[in-house]
Amino acid sequence: MTNSLNSDAPNKLNKSAKDKLILLILIGLSIRLLKKIPLPWLNYGLLPELDSPTLLSIGITPLITSSILFQVFNFIPTFKKWRQEAEEEGSSNNKLSRLNKILTIAIACFQAFRFVNKLSPYIYGPSVTKFFVLGLLLVTGSMLLVWMSEIITENIYTSGTSLILSFTTILDEIVRLFAKILTASTISFLPIFFVYIFLLSLVVTIFARSLREFPLISSKQFYSETMPFTNLPFTLNPGAVMALISTESLVRIFESLLINQFHLSNLQSITWLIIIIRSILIVLLSYYCSIIQIDPLTITNQLQKMSISVDNQPPGEPTLLYLKTELKKVYLSGGIILVLLTQLTELIAFFSPQLDLRSYLSSLIIFFSGLLEVDQKIFIKEFQLVTTDKKNFE
Repeated sequence: MTNSLNSDAPNKLNKSAKDKLILLILIGLSIRLLKKIPLPWLNYGLLPELDSPTLLSIGITPLITSSILFQVFNFIPTFKKWRQEAEEEGSSNNKLSRLNKILTIAIACFQAFRFVNKLSPYIYGPSVTKFFVLGLLLVTGSMLLVWMSEIITENIYTSGTSLILSFTTILDEIVRLFAKILTASTISFLPIFFVYIFLLSLVVTIFARSLREFPLISSKQFYSETMPFTNLPFTLNPGAVMALISTESLVRIFESLLINQFHLSNLQSITWLIIIIRSILIVLLSYYCSIIQIDPLTITNQLQKMSISVDNQPPGEPTLLYLKTELKKVYLSGGIILVLLTQLTELIAFFSPQLDLRSYLSSLIIFFSGLLEVDQKIFIKEFQLVTTDKKNFE
């Protein structure tokens, strides 16, 4: 019987992993094909080849923007109260999902309007009907990506948004980066670049796999020695990408103010100041972008309702203070590691400025994070499930 199970376990693993891989490949191919569909009534001869509009020009950014706004809304007392009431009623998921979809569609319509308005000089015989149809096509393409993202999340149990973003944008940027390296860099620079890629992948792996675990103890475990203990895990820097994007936006605003308001034409003289400001912003925003994804107050309330304590801390305010203190250490440490990575990027960009390596950093982090997610959710998780079933059977 055991031998039969041993022979069936790999088949079970391969079948389950194979189904998920096939689904992921089909979605990826579908997205790459949809990206080739051009918009009607446009004079593509006047448009740059890299900026040629397609059905997926808006991408999945409406969903990302909506998710960010929801995280910011958690700091608004009225919204937080409404969310807590919905959680108590047991209908929070439905209400939040419905509101998130409405907000996503509204943002997609706004972005489509701006995009079509930008394309107006290139439209053959512009009219209200053509503007409406073009906007409708762009919104439809964006909603298709949202639907595919939900399919990935439900079937592969990973972040569908990041994988869709990789299929639509990140792959193109990485191909563009490697094309730049092969054409603009010398042969002696290639080993340095590949060492940088290795270090980058190592940092992303640390962010994804390094966990700060808090032991959870339920009221039943005080009276039972046989019940297993569980942990509450937190990753090192879940807000890394958002922190990088926000930092670069704020630094660009700061640089434009120096140029326009203070008439400072040469920023090279204050490079050290910009580096310091960028480093401080990365650390602070890494903490902020991570903490808005993990609300300690919500976690504390949920644990208190389930009569579970964290690391022998009393429930309520002491648990909340303990989580905030410990998570601050975790996320600030993750921010410092991210600063070291950005400084390494700056150093390499100094010797090869034509690559503009800094602008590709967030894309590379998303790409490697997606690979780790696929590896963990498809292969590692399936292997653990099969191993557990085998032990239980024996």
